[in-house]
Amino acid sequence: LQWSKHATEAEYKRLSKHPGLYGWKVIGFDGKDALSYLNTSANTVMFDDWEMRPNKSSNCIRCAVIGNGGILNNSNMGEEIDKHDYVFRVNGAIIKGYEKDVGKRTSFYNFATNTMLNSLRNYRRLGYTSVPKSEMYGYNLKCTFSLLYRFLSSRIAKKYPTYRPTTGALMLLGAIHTCDQVSAYGFITKDYAKYANHYYDIIKKKPHFFFIHDMRLELELWETLHKYGIIRLFTRG
Repeated sequence: LQWSKHATEAEYKRLSKHPGLYGWKVIGFDGKDALSYLNTSANTVMFDDWEMRPNKSSNCIRCAVIGNGGILNNSNMGEEIDKHDYVFRVNGAIIKGYEKDVGKRTSFYNFATNTMLNSLRNYRRLGYTSVPKSEMYGYNLKCTFSLLYRFLSSRIAKKYPTYRPTTGALMLLGAIHTCDQVSAYGFITKDYAKYANHYYDIIKKKPHFFFIHDMRLELELWETLHKYGIIRLFTRG
């Protein structure tokens, strides 16, 4: 995660080695101006309202990170999800009609431009006509991630230069770096073949993977993080 304090020549030199969403390879050093906007009190830290919360029970920030996996359909996890201090959602985050499974609250909403367009195009019939809106929290967040080559360096990147982690993976890694406790719901698990691609799919289709993502690598990472207690990964069965 980057804020205005990271707009330094040394940081630019480090990130200029990496292209695309994860680096500054095609961006001049004047790109630091974009980071200068992230210097207000609302952008200094991710959880800028934490100290003002009258009902906070401890100094432990508990976050629920919600993927859109079919494993959440009929999961009844909604109430548990909403009990977290902050709730992260991604892409076609359709809540209406699925509250009992995915909860009602949204604190942060994460997306890339193409995934936003795809969500608006594909899920309009399900009521997804705009980004989630909530009066509970100012959740719009724009981050620059440089975690690709540390956690999800895939062999397929050599074959497909367009390879990148899923937006959900970047959201989860971001939460891990900022929250004290992280619970991941709706992310890929070993029994993924039992479920539809998304919890809101009307017709269950066989899960399919896109070549630009390495879903099996992400599966291995989530299981490893769960094993060592770094995250709590929701599974069924």
